[in-house]
Amino acid sequence: MQTIVKLNTSRDYYGIREAADSSITVEELINALSSFNPEDKVVFSNDKGYTYGAVYDETVEEERVETYEEERRREELEEAEKEIAMVKDEMESNLTGLEVEYENPDNEDAMTDEEYERQREEIIKMANDEIDRIKREYDM
Repeated sequence: MQTIVKLNTSRDYYGIREAADSSITVEELINALSSFNPEDKVVFSNDKGYTYGAVYDETVEEERVETYEEERRREELEEAEKEIAMVKDEMESNLTGLEVEYENPDNEDAMTDEEYERQREEIIKMANDEIDRIKREYDM
């Protein structure tokens, strides 16, 4: 008679991370298997023995999965990048508007070169201050 080590598995999750949250560790699996004869075969029993699966060398693999904390941080950084891009777009729009106003020959209240430079620097400073605030908020 042959002894077969059967791992009773279930199909409870659609995501690998969710399944891993409820699963045992490699150490726990090794400890669980240590009481069996090293020559015994190992199979997976699915759906309470309705189907079985063999374990092959090439089917044992490692997969790197983003943790919940890593996912949350990545999403935060993506949100920060969107906010920064919006600030940069607004700055470019303001600079373009300033340049159009400055170069408009029909403008009765034409600004001096100094006034143009002062306003240009102010727009850039305001944008950079906002970008710095966003970076501090998101700890970038």
